[in-house]
Amino acid sequence: MKINEIQYNKTDLIYKGDTSTDEVIGHLFLYKIAFDILSNDDPEEKALKDLIRSTMIRFCTMLTNNGYNFVDATGQGTKWGKISR
Repeated sequence: MKINEIQYNKTDLIYKGDTSTDEVIGHLFLYKIAFDILSNDDPEEKALKDLIRSTMIRFCTMLTNNGYNFVDATGQGTKWGKISR
């Protein structure tokens, strides 16, 4: 299983433009459960844990780089993704 070797370009991606904080909180909750349940001993499960870890690093980096607000593909803040003060 070579998850990290998949290459995409802009024409391959379809995204939802107005993600809400509620939606993201649900994803974060499930990522945490999966990360805790998955084993480091099984190579496929370890690959999934690594994918969750790298996803969370990218997410946190995006969040801090954008003033703790979600931004869409155009760089604009989303209507329901404001978690800054």
